[in-house]
Amino acid sequence: MDKIIEIMRKKIKKGMILELTSKIEDPYSPKEKGSRFMAEYIDDAGQIHGKWSDGGSIALICGKDDFEIVEMNEISSLYEKLIKAGEDPEHNETFLEQLWESMEDIPMDPKSEKLEQGFWMFPSGTPKMKIWSWFDERYPYGVIKLLNIVEMKKEATPFISDSNILPAGWKWRHYCDGSGSLCTPDGNTYLSYDLETREYMFANMAWEFFPDYPEHMSRDEFVEFAEKLIKKKLEGENRR
Repeated sequence: MDKIIEIMRKKIKKGMILELTSKIEDPYSPKEKGSRFMAEYIDDAGQIHGKWSDGGSIALICGKDDFEIVEMNEISSLYEKLIKAGEDPEHNETFLEQLWESMEDIPMDPKSEKLEQGFWMFPSGTPKMKIWSWFDERYPYGVIKLLNIVEMKKEATPFISDSNILPAGWKWRHYCDGSGSLCTPDGNTYLSYDLETREYMFANMAWEFFPDYPEHMSRDEFVEFAEKLIKKKLEGENRR
């Protein structure tokens, strides 16, 4: 038994999330399959102590209760690092921001607004508002700030696509705010554009209005126009 406990202590660290793969039939604190548990420590009797997502203090018993470790590598690593530094991860801004961002990948039923799979301490079926309340209680600037942070990062992350008619390696970087650029195969910016002001600019040259200014031109229409213009320009340079 001592060897089993030693192995479990190496495998299950403080802050790790465990999920029941079968229910616990306890008369005082029963737990359903899928319930989630955050480990604190393992005692000499092989009991894993910690906290449950739905409350209660019943310990998990190694070799008796069926559970699995929830893999959240980056989040778990940060949690462990903060614990070692003597900090409370659940009130650490960086940890909460990363945890919130990781929730973006978790599917949620659009009608019931409940998790379709477990996330962190929250089992599948947890209402969205319960999770938001949890973050709101711990993050010093509230959920609104977290929502804004995620939105700002989305806007700052470009959508990258290959050019349609230029040689291999030419790539477009499109941003949510309507701006973007075209990069050469070696990564240099060859052309920049702004849909809002309807202007474009070749590297080290002045800004010019779109050919249909002041009429509206969609992004796809501008890309088509720009690539034809650049292709003609490149062909002329190659003939010299």
